[in-house]
Amino acid sequence: MLLCLLSQSTLAQGSIFGTVHRADLSVPPNGSVVFFGFINDRDDEIRLSSSVGAGYDNGSWFDDFQNYLSKAPGQPYDYYFFDTIAGESFHLAKTVPNNSFQQEDVILVQSGWPSRPANVRADRQNDSTVVIHWLQLPGRSYHVYRRDASSNGSLFRIDDPAGSLFGSGVVDSQFVDTTVMAGIEYTYTVVAEDGNGLFSPPSDLALSTVTGCCVGLVGNVNGDINDESDVADLTMLIDNLFISLSPLPCPAEANINGDPDGTVDVADLTAL
Repeated sequence: MLLCLLSQSTLAQGSIFGTVHRADLSVPPNGSVVFFGFINDRDDEIRLSSSVGAGYDNGSWFDDFQNYLSKAPGQPYDYYFFDTIAGESFHLAKTVPNNSFQQEDVILVQSGWPSRPANVRADRQNDSTVVIHWLQLPGRSYHVYRRDASSNGSLFRIDDPAGSLFGSGVVDSQFVDTTVMAGIEYTYTVVAEDGNGLFSPPSDLALSTVTGCCVGLVGNVNGDINDESDVADLTMLIDNLFISLSPLPCPAEANINGDPDGTVDVADLTAL
């Protein structure tokens, strides 16, 4: 009966699908279930429940192994399911089958996954740089993924392109993506990992903007998610000017004195 619920375009060779129930065997409503998956014990490429060819609809989930760039029978795969309303989840871990259609039914259980990264945004600074921000929480590292905004397929990890699953990730509130290309917009998502190796649901998708990274008043030199100007900004500016000379996440925020050519120098330090 499940096969009748899914269109012929959805069920291609390598399809994986099944039912989803809560612990009390009720069916989660649409909008409550999200999932993401990857292959071969690394998350260099992930697929979301919102990716083309994948989805959740009224108690049924589906995806297609053929939509991964690299796949082969016998490779391990992982799918993480989250019911964001009931607070339940499930980790499906098996191997890619040889057959064309594989049914895997999911019964969610109560669990304590890390909270979904919040306040995610992607600020386009220039043709070659996008800064992805999120609200950092203690004891979390963050995996950052990207795809072209024109695509609705897989996303690819950019903080660790090899896709190391555990003990990796960004321990900060931002990641600077310097591998973007001029004229191309990008979509980003962020997944949190806790100290036990548990993953969060993917964040809402964030589209890189072209309006510049400086929002509101200048002075938020370190890119604080709350747009605050404080001692941490002063410390970062001193480091940029005199110590490590590391690039600033948003030079426009450090142009405190409003220099028309955007120069950041000691005058800005004095003004800050």
